[in-house]
Amino acid sequence: MTALDTSVVIAAFAPWHEAHEVARREMTPEVVIPAHVVTETYAVLTRMPEPFRLDAQLVADYLAQQWGGRVIAPDAELYQTLPTTVAAAGVMGGSTYDALVGLTANRFGHQLLSLDLRAERTYRSLGIDYRLLAR
Repeated sequence: MTALDTSVVIAAFAPWHEAHEVARREMTPEVVIPAHVVTETYAVLTRMPEPFRLDAQLVADYLAQQWGGRVIAPDAELYQTLPTTVAAAGVMGGSTYDALVGLTANRFGHQLLSLDLRAERTYRSLGIDYRLLAR
């Protein structure tokens, strides 16, 4: 199965995004998203600069309607071991959130799809099964 990171979810939602069509093609009924992607997508779409910032309720409704029942959540063990795991891989700062998304997908046996070139280093260093989508 397949999981999407925040970069793909936002691109699929936003018709103005340069990778919108590529991301939309991945939006099949079988795909899931890690729980952190829900939070990050909401935060990004509601704080973007105008004219791209979206109404909070619109984003909340989209997330509930599109992803309700298709969110995978890490267990306490993943959170407890996360600092040690990422430290050993040389992952620091904000990349820790990319690690959380990738490790959650891995825990559930899903390949992670991404548009985020910056996150690739993190995914690779942790042995995440991922695939970058071509823009």
